[in-house]
Amino acid sequence: MASSACPARRAVAEVRGRGAGPAHLHSLEPELQALREASPTGAAALDRALELESRRLFPVRRELWAALYGAVLAILVGVGLLVRANLDRIGPVALLLALLGAALACHVLALLPRLQGRERPIGLDYVLLLGALLLGAAAGYAQLRFQWLGTHAARVLLLLAAWHTLVAYLLDSRLVLAVALGSFAAWLGLEPGLPALLDVAGGGAPGGFRGRGWIALGCALIYLGAALAHRRAPRWPSFREVYEQFAAHLGFWGALALAVAQPTRWTGVLLLAALATGVALVALRERRESLLVYAVGYATLGALVLQAQLFGGTGYLRVLAILGLAAWTLMRLRARRGAREPA
Repeated sequence: MASSACPARRAVAEVRGRGAGPAHLHSLEPELQALREASPTGAAALDRALELESRRLFPVRRELWAALYGAVLAILVGVGLLVRANLDRIGPVALLLALLGAALACHVLALLPRLQGRERPIGLDYVLLLGALLLGAAAGYAQLRFQWLGTHAARVLLLLAAWHTLVAYLLDSRLVLAVALGSFAAWLGLEPGLPALLDVAGGGAPGGFRGRGWIALGCALIYLGAALAHRRAPRWPSFREVYEQFAAHLGFWGALALAVAQPTRWTGVLLLAALATGVALVALRERRESLLVYAVGYATLGALVLQAQLFGGTGYLRVLAILGLAAWTLMRLRARRGAREPA
């Protein structure tokens, strides 16, 4: 590190010694260019820094994701309001055909780039997501209106999960895979209800919580197995993170549900502590802030639920202060580890 850093410092000093002039008074381009020439090992990171410094690149990918996701939700809300206001005039058959036609059009639009041999733009990913959600709405409406599966209404969710999984793998769509995993979890009867979990004083339905807790943990194990399988899969490398996110959420929800039910309270607490510790360690090792947030957040929620059960509704601030300190310590450890590792 020292041998490579000295030429870099020397190059920066030479650039500064020649005089960058007033045009470079507030720009680091000369220094970054000197580092780029003196340190070829970090060329990719320095090229990125040069693009940002020269104003040639301004990343808005996250903002674009949020805007497109908001647009999909707005369209769905608009469709729902339109249907509600005009259901009598449209008719059930025409409405169902319209929903299926719109869903098919979205799928075809997303498929066209694949047929043309080019990469699918990010906007079409959200068009495909809209198609998946419209298809789910059509299937749900058909079951509600025509009872096409009779008394086996829950099988609609299973069929949707299978279809969305097939589409996700064929078109390499993380968004549709997330819809598929959510449909499968819903078919198992998993509907996370934060208000019900927090209503420990009112009693709720501890037996129901306990049953859903074991189901959620089983579903989390299935998703975790899929994530481990994707570590070795050459294709769909981004799917592993989707499975891991769902496995983490369902695992935490299952442990919380067990902690709410009095017969399995301490089993749930121990599982929650083990999950939070394991997820936090993985987050620190792989530098994944989202998993660290899950670990700290669910551990905080579990501590609040446990304290409410044992001691009533007092002392929340003390628990939050202790867990906030633990979260700060984890962040500091991660920062120090990142500082020790070479770039």
